[in-house]
Amino acid sequence: MAALSNAEQLMTRNWIWISGWAIDPDRFKAAAESVLPKDSHKVVAPTPDALQKVIESGADHIGGYSLGSLILLSSIGQIPKAMTIFCLAPFISFCKEDRSGGATPRTTV
Repeated sequence: MAALSNAEQLMTRNWIWISGWAIDPDRFKAAAESVLPKDSHKVVAPTPDALQKVIESGADHIGGYSLGSLILLSSIGQIPKAMTIFCLAPFISFCKEDRSGGATPRTTV
C-alpha cells in the first residue's frame, strides 16, 4: 500500500470494502477500524452484487481483500475513476496453474 501524505492522514476517509470469502465482513470491518480508526468503514461480502454496492456507496475509497480484490480487478473498467482503489492480497486467478497469484490447485477449485 502506498504511503499516505500528511494531509491524507488527517482527513477522514469514507471506505467501502469487499471482504474475502473466508472472513466475515464484521470481522474484516473491525480489523480495518483498528488500522484506520479515524476513517469510516463499510464492508460488504463478496457476493454477485458486491461491485454494484461499491459503486453506489458514494465512498471515496474502495478496497478489496482476497476475493474482494479479484472482484475489483475483474471489473476495473466499471469503477468510477474518481474512486481510490486499494487491493490487499490481490490475485487474478485462484488457480495455482495460471501463475496469476493464486495458490489453489485447479482440481480443488
